[in-house]
Amino acid sequence: MAFLDSPTRPGAPASGEDGAGIFRFSDLLRVGADRLALILTTATVIVAATIVALLLWPSTYSASTLVMLEQRVNNIAQNSSVLSSLPSDPVAVQNQIQILTSRDLAARVIADLKLYTDPEFAKPNAITGTLPSADAVIDNFERHLSVAAVGLSTTIQITFKSSDAAKSAKIANAIAQAYLAGEVSYQDEATRQTTSWLLDRIHALAHQVQAAEMAVQEYRARNDITDTEGGTSLIDQQLIAQSAALVQARSDLAQKEAISSHVSSMIAAGQGADVSQVVSSPLIIQLRTQEADLLRQEAQFSAKYGPRHPKMIELESQKQNLEDKIAQEAARIGGSAKNDVAVARANVGSLAASLKAMEKNASADSLKRVKLKALEANATSTRTMYEAFVTKLRETQGAIGMPPARIISTAAVPQQPSSPKRTLIAAASIPIGLLVGLLFALLAERAAPAMLYRLQPRRAPAPAVVTAAAPDPLRGTTVLGDIPDYESLRAADAVLDRPDDAYARAVDALLARLAPHTRGKGGKVIALTAADRNEGRSALAAALARAAAKKGLRAIVIDSDFQMPRVAQAMGLSQTDLGLQDVLSGTSPLSQSLARDTRTGAFLLSPARLHAPNGQFLSALPQLIAYLKRSFDLVIVDCPSPDYASPSRCFLPLSDAAVVLVRWQATPRAAVSQTIDTLKALRVPATGVVFAR
Repeated sequence: MAFLDSPTRPGAPASGEDGAGIFRFSDLLRVGADRLALILTTATVIVAATIVALLLWPSTYSASTLVMLEQRVNNIAQNSSVLSSLPSDPVAVQNQIQILTSRDLAARVIADLKLYTDPEFAKPNAITGTLPSADAVIDNFERHLSVAAVGLSTTIQITFKSSDAAKSAKIANAIAQAYLAGEVSYQDEATRQTTSWLLDRIHALAHQVQAAEMAVQEYRARNDITDTEGGTSLIDQQLIAQSAALVQARSDLAQKEAISSHVSSMIAAGQGADVSQVVSSPLIIQLRTQEADLLRQEAQFSAKYGPRHPKMIELESQKQNLEDKIAQEAARIGGSAKNDVAVARANVGSLAASLKAMEKNASADSLKRVKLKALEANATSTRTMYEAFVTKLRETQGAIGMPPARIISTAAVPQQPSSPKRTLIAAASIPIGLLVGLLFALLAERAAPAMLYRLQPRRAPAPAVVTAAAPDPLRGTTVLGDIPDYESLRAADAVLDRPDDAYARAVDALLARLAPHTRGKGGKVIALTAADRNEGRSALAAALARAAAKKGLRAIVIDSDFQMPRVAQAMGLSQTDLGLQDVLSGTSPLSQSLARDTRTGAFLLSPARLHAPNGQFLSALPQLIAYLKRSFDLVIVDCPSPDYASPSRCFLPLSDAAVVLVRWQATPRAAVSQTIDTLKALRVPATGVVFAR
């Protein structure tokens, strides 16, 4: 049997539905070391292929033009513009981006620059030599074009990519110019269409205005409707004047009736001479003057003559004559007042009759004017509309075509290609190549069979069966058998989950050889150790305990690795607060320090804290082992390598047998020899070797 001083392959991790195979970083390092040549070869090939591809990859140049939507408004052209200014919200910016990326705009630029025969966009068919269709050229052109808004502003960036630096800048600027020209052309076309429509409407409205005004005049003439300069009808003016005259006549009548009544009452009372109208009469004034003279004479004669004097009698006769004349004049004035009343009453009646006739005419005229007002309103509205259209036409004819955007930065000829980023890609190919090489190494490791080890030395064929007489380095140690090389801690689950698996069968065979007849004959202590640190030892200890529990044996596992206990993890148990140190120191009873496997009922006594016990604690170890041998059928002690100066070495002399786990073609030969020599020096009763293949 030959061993290698350095490992050539790590153990294949067990794979199963329970996730027993756990691949750790140490395994990754071992795979990388074993297959370093494959990784470096793959990385070299990828880097070389990348460099060749970069050399063959044509360069692409990108040129960008910046166009900003105009937020300022031309005050001169605004009042006469047909289209309103563009809003500056994100939706409007996106609408302009759609225009810039439209096929129609691309077709105009392609036609202006004569790109339909450019090999970059219109590459001939390799077989027939025919040029592609116009739609195909446009599609290829738009694949080189990208348009995007710049941040939250109204600026739009037009970027064009081409294999020719000058061409990329030329096309980017041409797209911007075509966009602006198209917007101006759109405004001009809208203005032209609006002007044409306005002219048609104005001609139609002119005929409507003429017809409406003619209908108004014809209606006036047909119904004899006449208005004054102020716009008031003649009948209304006459009606107003007649009403005023009637009011005045009635006022005069009332006044004259009052005067006539007063005069009549004064005359009837014998006071006619006191009536103001009578007093103011010239005749009455003359008579009153004569009467005054007679009274003066009477006063003179009465002093000189007696009342029967002829002169006095004559004066009385003259006085009576004057009074009669005054009475007659008063009667005449009273009669005149009555005549004035009659005349005034007749005048009022005449005016009232005339006003009533005028009111009838006014009612008829009002009915006629209802339709006249409708005709005039129609004519007025039609003329107003006509004048508004004429005004709008004059404004439209003076409109100035202003683009809704402007170029704020023209595209310059790029000096460096935008793609590919040769330096970056070449630098990135190195780690990518290493990662791909590592992936290939892992795939190769995965594809290798789990039972990769063969009973063959590196340089000479190995014997078919390993016997107790095996030569160095086993030092004559008995080979107990072999098991699959499952390094994962959860390999112990395979004993329960996959009993027909090779690992489960190998564990059952090893258990039968180590403890063939243990039920009822006292317990047996088996120390399981290894020449190196690997998880396969702890997993095998848990698997042996579970296999024994399946057969009805009372089994317990003691994890004596105070620095890194792993059996609890192999059984899927959590670390307990009390453990092996507490039992040895006497601070905790054994019943409270044991953990029980939930799947089989096997027990576990594991260190609770990661520190080694002192010599005082170890002095109680023989009593503990003796007690466990009486209480259990099988006691399995998981011991780290005895080469290390650890307290776990104290468990080996107390064991009934020791088993050394050796990984085939992985454990160094010198380590195996040193471990077996150490076991012999510790006077372990019996020692056997189990190979993990």
